[in-house]
Amino acid sequence: MDWPGGVIKDIRESKAKVVLVRDPDRLLLEEHLLEEIQDAGFDVLEFKDPLYLRHAWEARYRHTSRKLLLRLGNQSFEDVPFDIYQGALLFDLSLANQFELLDPRVIRGLARDDLVNLKEAYDQQVNHFLGEKGTKEFVLQHVFNVSPVVFNSTAGVLRWLLSLHYRGRQIPNCLLDELVKEIKQVHGVINWPLREIVSEQEAFYAFLQEHWSVFLEQTAAGRSYAGLPFGDPEIRVFLDNLFAEGYLKPVRFEVRESLPQWVVCGILDDHDAVRERKLEKLVCLLKNDQPGEKADYRSWQRTALRLAETRKLLASLEHLLAPERILQIQNLLQSVSDSFINWYERKQGTLASLFLVSHPLMVQQIPQYLVLQKASCKKIALVVFDGLSLEQWLTVKEALYEKLKAIKMEEYLTFALVPTLTSLSRQAIFSGELPYQFGGSLFNNRGEEKSWRAFWSRQGLSAGKLALLKGLRGSEEDLARVRQHLHREVLGLVVDQVDRLVHAQQLGPAGMHQDIKLWLEQGKAIDILEELLAAGFDLYLASDHGSTYATGGGRPDEGCLVETKGERARLYTQEEIYKQALKSIPCRPWNAIGLPEGLRVLLAEGDTAFVNKGEKIMTHGGSSIEEVIVPFIKIVREE
Repeated sequence: MDWPGGVIKDIRESKAKVVLVRDPDRLLLEEHLLEEIQDAGFDVLEFKDPLYLRHAWEARYRHTSRKLLLRLGNQSFEDVPFDIYQGALLFDLSLANQFELLDPRVIRGLARDDLVNLKEAYDQQVNHFLGEKGTKEFVLQHVFNVSPVVFNSTAGVLRWLLSLHYRGRQIPNCLLDELVKEIKQVHGVINWPLREIVSEQEAFYAFLQEHWSVFLEQTAAGRSYAGLPFGDPEIRVFLDNLFAEGYLKPVRFEVRESLPQWVVCGILDDHDAVRERKLEKLVCLLKNDQPGEKADYRSWQRTALRLAETRKLLASLEHLLAPERILQIQNLLQSVSDSFINWYERKQGTLASLFLVSHPLMVQQIPQYLVLQKASCKKIALVVFDGLSLEQWLTVKEALYEKLKAIKMEEYLTFALVPTLTSLSRQAIFSGELPYQFGGSLFNNRGEEKSWRAFWSRQGLSAGKLALLKGLRGSEEDLARVRQHLHREVLGLVVDQVDRLVHAQQLGPAGMHQDIKLWLEQGKAIDILEELLAAGFDLYLASDHGSTYATGGGRPDEGCLVETKGERARLYTQEEIYKQALKSIPCRPWNAIGLPEGLRVLLAEGDTAFVNKGEKIMTHGGSSIEEVIVPFIKIVREE
């Protein structure tokens, strides 16, 4: 099926240098569509304003053979500068002209990839206008698999909910009433908080967590538990994965004699054997469920979470495991990361063109996402933990839940820019731009505050209502400094202690977890977050890049001939020097997105680094999954 409406086919066959697509319903913002467009040789840009477009056009397109697809929202084609507009191929896309017989108000909230499935069913089955109610029923059945056959029991409903949330899917608000009404017809769900557990992943997992403890108590006492059908074989498979991957937390429970063996996945036990069993479960998931080369970004985000949990467990169990087993697991983890590197090099351009309303997909999209959030709250604070990996976030999260009271946390994942250098990825967070737009601050972070202020000025925020505080380490002085800015509407903070710990680390990942734990216990970093919440800020925690444990493959001796001499990345402006390095040092070239023309990148291969042969270091700059996929967290006070 050529979705949407033959446009991709026409673009592929076009000889035009410029294509303009008016797309108010964001139909093009779907991962596989953007990939097809880019495979046809087109860069994809959002039309934000004429000045932004003019800068990009002059820098990258006017005097080159590069082709451009410009995606417009509600703007008209005539808003585009005339010299770019003339001769362009024009397309007008909307839900109304793709689904003429469905109510557009109902389908507007669907995820873009859900529309592909809807279109297939629509073309085959719809031959008259369905109206609002008919559209809702059609969408629920053909997009979300809602039917009496599925909802035939409480186990059927719970299986459906587990599948929905485990895959990270979202039900549009306009469908909730119809869906809840459908579920309520099932006997046994009358006391379930249906609206909350259908619409919110966090609420659903909290619901399961609450029932799990009661289930254990009732089962241990020899009584049948009527609350949730945890014993259903398919549900047990989900539970096993949810506990292993950290979505559900095992609970302490002393009486085990009368419990079935399968429940051990959800019982907290400090014995090493239990942690080893969890490690082996995660290893099994990683081995048997590796994303392929055509996988979407969600598959790799899920894999990144599994990897983080696995690495954290492995770091705590290394002293117990046989060296051969450790090597087997490390080889598997490296194999998964190598597959990711190949996938991300192909997909990075596609992901940069996607913009999700639910959360930023790449770090440079964070400011624009905050603008959307600012519309519904008074104060926003963005706290960037420089260098915080997903694995290290697991340790930070434990401390936050322990010390911050009455909070609600929403966890997302974002992709960093490669090379994963602070001067590139962190600067992108505060500017909302790609590196070719940084100007003179490309190789340092001196322009961050200016970029942060310029971005918010364009949103109409006056200078006195925002600030950016850098160099925070979680000290008493930092806490006092933050208190002086609690009256701001938009506050940016850079906490660089994690990055300092990374570069000073002597004991590898296990040492990092211990150092972070100690820092959070003894310092004031969490107190800073508490002060921000108490002052009415919605908190957003971000990271510019992660880190990895690498082994030296040799230190290149290039002196001043290389622009940036990182431990995992080296940047060149001279083509000849770049070609010589490519032949003489163990590395891989990286086709980075968003860098200025003429800037070349070499990355260290696999888990190696450009340091003395055999030297072990914690570092960053490369394209491994640990360096690229990082946490993005929203924290608010519970009402």
